[in-house]
Amino acid sequence: MYEELFNLTTNFIVLFRKNVKKYNISLSQGLILLSIGAQKKSMTYLSKKLGLDPSTMTRNISKLEKKHLVYRERSEEDSR
Repeated sequence: MYEELFNLTTNFIVLFRKNVKKYNISLSQGLILLSIGAQKKSMTYLSKKLGLDPSTMTRNISKLEKKHLVYRERSEEDSR
């Protein structure tokens, strides 16, 4: 069973990487897009969900923003 799960995960990553490369984005940027989905998510939520440092998340979101794949809205509850 372990080997089957490992192969499935490896195959997913290989296929996913090939697909995101078409859009000139990294694997982690593709995973961010998958995690966001159609609903609003906070940067903190995404960082924790994907296990990324907040500065890495900010850098990736900025790159995705420049490609018009995401947009950010300032939270009314957070004055930062």
